[in-house]
Amino acid sequence: MRVLLVTEASSAGVGRHVIDLSSALVDDGHDVHLVYATGRQDEAFREGCAALAARAPARFQSNIVEMRRGPHPSDAKALKALRRIVLEHGPFDVVHGQSSKGGGLARLMRGARGIEDAAIVYTPHCIYTLNPEASGLKRALFGRAELWLARRSDAIIAVSPSEERHLVELGIDASIVHCVPNGIRAPRWIDKASARAKLGLDSDSGSDRVVIGYLARLSKQKNPLLAIEAMARLVKKRGDVVLALAGSGDLEQEGRALADRLGLGNAIAWLGYQRPDLVLPASDLFALSSDYEGMPYVYLEALAAGLPIVTTDVGGAELAIRNRENGIIVARGDVAGFAAALEEVVADAALRKRMGAASKDLAARFDLEHMLRGTLAVYEAARERRLARTASRSAS
Repeated sequence: MRVLLVTEASSAGVGRHVIDLSSALVDDGHDVHLVYATGRQDEAFREGCAALAARAPARFQSNIVEMRRGPHPSDAKALKALRRIVLEHGPFDVVHGQSSKGGGLARLMRGARGIEDAAIVYTPHCIYTLNPEASGLKRALFGRAELWLARRSDAIIAVSPSEERHLVELGIDASIVHCVPNGIRAPRWIDKASARAKLGLDSDSGSDRVVIGYLARLSKQKNPLLAIEAMARLVKKRGDVVLALAGSGDLEQEGRALADRLGLGNAIAWLGYQRPDLVLPASDLFALSSDYEGMPYVYLEALAAGLPIVTTDVGGAELAIRNRENGIIVARGDVAGFAAALEEVVADAALRKRMGAASKDLAARFDLEHMLRGTLAVYEAARERRLARTASRSAS
C-alpha cells in the first residue's frame, strides 16, 4: 500500500507512534509519505525521521507543513499545502491522520484529487473529549466536531478499550471504531547500577534506596502533584525511598514548591527530561498518576523493563496492568490510595520481584509486530468500506 501519514504532533507518544508505524510499514514493504509540523517536534522524532529517510529513501518520504495545535485560520493554508502534496506524490491507498489536527485535516481532504478512492483513517491518541479539565462547553463543541468528522472517516483507531468505548459513547458509528494498542520494539537496557550512576541516584543516601520511577510531562494531564503528595505520606513511614521524577513542563515550579512545603528534601530526584532507557532500568517500580490517557507508551516500556506498575485508572491501564498481578490500579485523584499502593510495593521486595516477572510476561503482547498487523487489518477494512461506498454511489 501507499500510505500518507499526517501529524501536527511530532513529539512524545504521538511522535513516537508515527515514527514506529512508519518504520514498521516500510519494513513490511509499504510506501510511506509523512507530513508533519515542526512546532512541537522533539529530538527523538527528528532523529527517527532522518534515520528512516537515510535507510529507506525509496519507500519513505516526508514533507513539512506547519500547523497549529488548536483550530486556527492558518488551517486553510495547511489544507491547501496538503492537497498540493497529494497531487504531487499521490495517489495513496490510505490517508491516516494522527491526533486531533492531523486527523481533522486528513478527513477534510476526503475526496480530493489524488485520493478520491483512498481510505481515510484517524487515530486520536487520547481524544480531547476525555480531558476532565475541559469545560462542558468545550467538550460539547469538540464532541460535535468529532461526530461530523467521523462521517468523513472510513476507520477510527482507538489505542485502548476505554478510548474505544468513549468514542462509541460520543455517538460515533461502532462499526468504524477499532482498538489497536500501541506496540514497541524490545528495548536494550543498561544495568541498574550504571543507570543510577548516570542519573546521580547512587549518591548521598546510597544506592540501596527503593527508586520509584516517574516519567511524564509535568502537566495537568499527568498530575505529578498527586505523586508528590503521595510521596509525602510514604516518606513519613519509610526513609529508604526516592521518587526519580523525570520530566519537564508547566507544573514543574508548582511541583517543586509543593515538595518544599511538604519537606520532601532528597526524597525526590528532579531529573528533568530523560529518556526511558535510562530512567526505567534505574527504577525498582514505576508510577503514573495521570488524570486521563489514551495508551501511554511508558506503560509498555515499564513492562519491557520488568517493573511493577502503580497507576491511576486511566486509558491503557486495563491492558497493561493486571491488578495485583503486575501492579496496582488506583482511582484517579486518590492521594491516600496511591500512597498506600506505593507503600505496599516498596515494602515487599518479593512482591516487586513477582510483579516484575509478570510485567515481563505481559510485554510480549505489546510488540511492534502486533501494532503493525492490527493497523494493516484496519487499513484493509477501511479500504473495503471505502470501495463499497464508491461502488454504491456509482450504481445509484
